[in-house]
Amino acid sequence: MRGLRVRLLGPARIELDGQAATPLLGVKPQALIYLLAVQQAPIPRARLAAWLWGDGDEAGARANLRVALSQLRRWLPGVLNADAREVGFAADVPLQVDLWALEAAGSPTATRTERARALGLWRGPFLDGFEVPGNDEVEHWLSRQRQRCLHLAKSVCEALVAQEEGAGHLAEAVGHARRWLELDDADESGHAALMRLLGALGQRTAALAQYEVCRAALAERLGARPSAATHALYVRLHADAPLQTFPASVAGSVPATPGGSEPTPISSPSASAEGVDPVTTSAEAGRSAAPGCLPAPARDAGPMIGRRAEQ
Repeated sequence: MRGLRVRLLGPARIELDGQAATPLLGVKPQALIYLLAVQQAPIPRARLAAWLWGDGDEAGARANLRVALSQLRRWLPGVLNADAREVGFAADVPLQVDLWALEAAGSPTATRTERARALGLWRGPFLDGFEVPGNDEVEHWLSRQRQRCLHLAKSVCEALVAQEEGAGHLAEAVGHARRWLELDDADESGHAALMRLLGALGQRTAALAQYEVCRAALAERLGARPSAATHALYVRLHADAPLQTFPASVAGSVPATPGGSEPTPISSPSASAEGVDPVTTSAEAGRSAAPGCLPAPARDAGPMIGRRAEQ
């Protein structure tokens, strides 16, 4: 591909005209590119300097930003447009960012093909393994983005399950439900969807076994039990009762928050390994992940106008 390609979903990678540029760049110049790709808009120089070098004085931070921009101009010529006020991507450079495809797949009008293609770009958590040692601001930003991207990917999986199920493509829906649980094995809504689909396909034993997988994952990860709704689904499967499937009328929407059923906390749970409050449900954890951006400036820095690359 001609132009700049930034891969954010999984291990970080920057390519220019098809050639890897990541090894040529320092950690903070890389972080600058990643932030611009997420923001999709020019960013004031003062905010970039404070974000990347906020532990020093303002003059030193601005000088470090100039050095970083010089490195980027050397290894990514023509990619950036930087003036005295702000830094952004040059308007005439083709851009391809995997996260943009995933965000577009979250639109209610996205097709099954668009959503499946976007999920195919997922190689792991946002900037997996990338860090800027000693910079708490960047680490907090990375944490927020990882939560947001995971929630978005799970929501796209949920929408695909609904679309395929609404179209009567149950086997395809099962595949997307399994991918959903690969992203988060403690997402109760994903387990419930897979149970329902397996039951609709006549695989009742597998559906009942999935309930046990769900129960174990919730206990281990969240210190919780399956919700009343998921347990009721289990009871219906055990009794071989008819199951309700997604109607075609709701088969295209992406949920605003993950899942509708919430696990029931187990009494006196222990803290989870991931740092999530043991009594916090998976749905509550998802709602806390909002789109991440730079800390608000002390004063209004003016509007930021960006662009997307042509796909």
